[in-house]
Amino acid sequence: MRTLLERRPLLLLASILLALFAAAYAARGYVIYFGILPVADFIPGCDALTHWREEHYVFRGQNPYDVMFAHMPGAAAFQPPAQVLVNRNAMPDPILGIPTSNVVSPPWAFSTMAPVFALPLRWSAPFYALLMLAGLSAVGVWAYRQGRPWGLSTAVFLAAAALALGSWCSAIFTGNYPLLIIPLLIGVLCLTEKNRPILAGLLLGLAVIKPTLGGPFALALLMHRRFTSLAVAAAWMVAASLITWWAIATNPVEILSQMFAASRGVLSAVNGPARYAIAAGADPVVATKISGLIAGVLGTLALFLARRQNLLTLFAIAAVTARFWMYRFVYDESILLFLLVALALAALRSRSHLATAAFLAVGMSLWMPARLTDHLAFQLFQQCTWATGVIVLLIWGQGWEQTSPTLSPPRPATLAPARQTPPPSQV
Repeated sequence: MRTLLERRPLLLLASILLALFAAAYAARGYVIYFGILPVADFIPGCDALTHWREEHYVFRGQNPYDVMFAHMPGAAAFQPPAQVLVNRNAMPDPILGIPTSNVVSPPWAFSTMAPVFALPLRWSAPFYALLMLAGLSAVGVWAYRQGRPWGLSTAVFLAAAALALGSWCSAIFTGNYPLLIIPLLIGVLCLTEKNRPILAGLLLGLAVIKPTLGGPFALALLMHRRFTSLAVAAAWMVAASLITWWAIATNPVEILSQMFAASRGVLSAVNGPARYAIAAGADPVVATKISGLIAGVLGTLALFLARRQNLLTLFAIAAVTARFWMYRFVYDESILLFLLVALALAALRSRSHLATAAFLAVGMSLWMPARLTDHLAFQLFQQCTWATGVIVLLIWGQGWEQTSPTLSPPRPATLAPARQTPPPSQV
């Protein structure tokens, strides 16, 4: 019996609807990013602007955290007690302004992202917009190629499904990193499939500019025994951190302590399991640590159970772990693209109605407008569907062949032509 993903008329209708969603989300994101559509109490491209400020302080030989803790109202309360400012200039630049605590960066991110934000602001903003557009295009092409073995209609549907995430809109108008990180992780996936561990490791090192998103994917590679890629990624992070140390005269350990201290200013305003405990009066730092520990342990256990499955399944589990283990904002939900695509391929491969239902449920949690995440009931629905998606992958993955991460469909038998099973594209 055919599942919903094998009915071409439904796929065509769904593809058109999702394509309209994708176009609307991208258009709204860019008109806000460029200030064409003003939003009250919001600075267009605020996260990209903060990163630009950070990088240009680094270009001037100053530690942006020093400037923030010394001059941003309220930031001094989070300042690490061991911070050393000997012979370091913490005076703000009147042109750059004061970095804000809404974005925090590890030491290796300053060196990694220096080429992206090197231009003057009037050129950096459109250049960054083009990078996000290129990242969005890469996502669509990758999802299309994942579905192509099952026919053109399935490929188009998967591309539309991947581009219709409501979180893309907020990622664009804030200028946050998901549209840079996710294409890099897709590159890691593809290069690993082609057995190119050095390049895959380099891309992984670039992707951990935001450890809350990229970190769990390193654990996925560890469970998959991709040790060369992990070594290359670690070498890149160390080298980039040393360059930052040389540039701003602050050792990486101190920068990390400043980063963790700065993150305290955003813990109470984020989504995730810790939010409920914080709302009930718990200390934000304690609640985040406890929820992160629980999510980290459960995510590691799920990755261990799936260690012999294809890497896309492990990336899907890592994506869910990234959404639970640390503080998160709406734009970070786009990392669940890996869960969405993995479930779609699981449904196509197994022809299971359960896997199809899990894919549709996860899709509904991601395709809806991001403003729905302000409601507790929708947040609970999202978190339950994501956890259920991991369970479905663990169940159905046990019977899959250990093939490439693209989960290509099974080939027809060759010994008995009269009994060959037609490929899914012909069903």
